[in-house]
Amino acid sequence: MPWTRAFLPSRSWVKESSSSVSRMGTSRRLRTYVRIDSCRYPKGRRCGDAIECGYHGLVFEADGRCSRIPGQPIVPSSAKVRSYPTGESMGLIWIWMGEPPIADPSRLYRLPQYDDHRWRAVHGGSLLNRANYLSLCDNLLDPSHVTYVHKSTLATPGVKDVPVTVETTAEEIVVWRWLLDSPPIPVFAKTGLFKGNVDRWHYYHFTPPSSCVIDFGTADVGAVTKETRHTAPQIYACHFITPIDDRNCVDHWLHVRNFSIDDEAVDAQLTADLAGASWKTRQFLKLSRLKLTDGPIAPS
Repeated sequence: MPWTRAFLPSRSWVKESSSSVSRMGTSRRLRTYVRIDSCRYPKGRRCGDAIECGYHGLVFEADGRCSRIPGQPIVPSSAKVRSYPTGESMGLIWIWMGEPPIADPSRLYRLPQYDDHRWRAVHGGSLLNRANYLSLCDNLLDPSHVTYVHKSTLATPGVKDVPVTVETTAEEIVVWRWLLDSPPIPVFAKTGLFKGNVDRWHYYHFTPPSSCVIDFGTADVGAVTKETRHTAPQIYACHFITPIDDRNCVDHWLHVRNFSIDDEAVDAQLTADLAGASWKTRQFLKLSRLKLTDGPIAPS
């Protein structure tokens, strides 16, 4: 799906939103980079519902129109920057990069459990990856690497030959498998909810262009089916990816769970484990890119 036909997550959470986001009924985001000697200067500040340039003090309204130039009473009609329709969902600001008239807020990604009082949503962070966004999407649709890369958090031995199923619809790609009568993965073992072997599942959902949500959970052996798995401890690990260029992207990640929803210690433990897994992925993607490209990768 082209970027111009979908909402993309911006590079900030709502609580950290930059000064270039303005809410005026239908919120907009402005292209607030200013060219200074061939460099981009992305500084500015909110002035009500407008944005003030941090270099020369020009003020731009939410529609991109310049409304004030310090030191001169006349503002040329050509003084404007591009504005983009935005929406808010799951703690993120999403930007429509295509033509504004066809922006459709109903296409914003939203996991129903995020707003359900019986579930707990915990924001993780925003992680810069030195890789093309499609490489990260590919990784987040790939159960096979988990056994080898994420041994301390998301994997157990002895499951590398369990086959996966791939399903494709008009809206998404889903890769999934169940692992029956096997040890719980470390993130669930640490909860103390299980003794002995379990049945567990992993469903990897990819919604173009860059939303990846992993539904995984654990139940006592024989206790649930595909249809009733929501009655057992379950986690949605959500990754919303912002492309920067063909070699870099930002992964905004969070988790939503249906157990221990008032336990801040579980919040911290799961956040730490999932952060560790994301950093492992980041390292492997960076090394993969180094092998596939000429020239060094900038340190990070």
